[in-house]
Amino acid sequence: QKIEAKNSLENYCYTCDALKETLEGDDSQIEAALQDTLHWLGEHQLSARHEFVAKQKELQCIMELTMKKHTRQASDKLTTCCFNYLHLELTDKCEGADKIELAVQETLLWLDESPLATKAEL
Repeated sequence: QKIEAKNSLENYCYTCDALKETLEGDDSQIEAALQDTLHWLGEHQLSARHEFVAKQKELQCIMELTMKKHTRQASDKLTTCCFNYLHLELTDKCEGADKIELAVQETLLWLDESPLATKAEL
């Protein structure tokens, strides 16, 4: 079980590293947490199972907070875009504006109903 916990932590680090590459903006917090965890793994090869599990939970908390921040930023951008469109003068809108306006209204409704949407869903 100890080896499984250690392997799980190592695999999670590699998954986080790959995920980090897909994020826009500053990823220094993730990078620092990953470096800290990998350094800890190098220094604690003989640790007990519960220590590997605790270290993985620590990294998971950091990743979860970072992902929530990125999702919130994406949601804010989409909301801003929708509101900007709705506030355009009618003469500035293109042909088929009624369909676009309906899509914007549906998007805003979906955003209100989906506060836990992932960044990919946005």
